[in-house]
Amino acid sequence: LLADERLPPSLLAAALEAAGELLVPDAVDRLPGALRHRDAAVRRAAATAVAHVGYRDGPTIDALVRALDDPAPEVREAAVALLGR
Repeated sequence: LLADERLPPSLLAAALEAAGELLVPDAVDRLPGALRHRDAAVRRAAATAVAHVGYRDGPTIDALVRALDDPAPEVREAAVALLGR
């Protein structure tokens, strides 16, 4: 589900949030890409999921660092909070 690029952004965001809350291990591989999604709600949901499942791998940390320059303030705030932990 998280890999289906045909999903509406609102559905993808909900799936990412649920995957994070349920600690779905397969979601971790999708988070760096989701942090670069064209839709801000998806990027914010990905950042929230990172908080739940962890972000120890390099690609996810790199994506969070890039999210510090995101045009959406809620994405930047989530990245700052996560990187500050």
